[in-house]
Amino acid sequence: VARHFENGWKHEHKKVPNIKRIFAVCLPDHLNETYEEYNDRLERQNGWRGANEQLVFHGTERICSLGEKDEHVTLCQRTTCRLCCILQTSFLVSKAGSAGRSFKRFGPGIYTSSVSSKADDYAIPPWLSDDKAMIVAKVSLGKISIHYKTTQHLTGPPLGYDSVLGDAGVDLNYDEQVLYKNEAVRPAYVVIYQRPLAIGAPTFTMPRSAAQTTLSNTAATLTAAATAAMATATMNSSASNDCTIM
Repeated sequence: VARHFENGWKHEHKKVPNIKRIFAVCLPDHLNETYEEYNDRLERQNGWRGANEQLVFHGTERICSLGEKDEHVTLCQRTTCRLCCILQTSFLVSKAGSAGRSFKRFGPGIYTSSVSSKADDYAIPPWLSDDKAMIVAKVSLGKISIHYKTTQHLTGPPLGYDSVLGDAGVDLNYDEQVLYKNEAVRPAYVVIYQRPLAIGAPTFTMPRSAAQTTLSNTAATLTAAATAAMATATMNSSASNDCTIM
């Protein structure tokens, strides 16, 4: 997951940030089952193309301290914390644009990208926090309709297709995938990373011994923190559907 995040960082004006923690998301059975059923349906429908499953990135707003420390693994219940809402209910097409972003390039849908540095633009941390959070989602794209120009009138993929890919070259600098069905996408991981710096910005270099200690401590606690996060995500999955999601 860390390598996928780093390889997906394409913006030249932003330094690849330091990853602090990675949490696995454990969803309740009914969300896993509907995703797998959708996968199976695409495989039967599309033949050799199959479900076309990929890991992609989604940035959204976090207003709590989830993931900032090893012990901060409990999802908050605030309906305005879009990160925790997604982890509780998974993604909901019905919430498209409810975060205040009225512009939807390919109509109302769930937007992701293979470019982590693009998703970073939408990953909004709490006030004064140095840590940002990004969802790594698994998506079943199926048969993709490729678009190079904005097509806002879409309410779903064109006939015969399962998803839309906005590809770079005309209206877009970096790609984005659009899913129009809730069951086509599920949160899989959460990456907690240091707020990225602009290229050329001054940096503080940690002494070698201190850096080694920090990395060692992080590695020692990562497994326990991820396990706790998985349990918490399952326990809190029945939260209110009144969440606002990007």
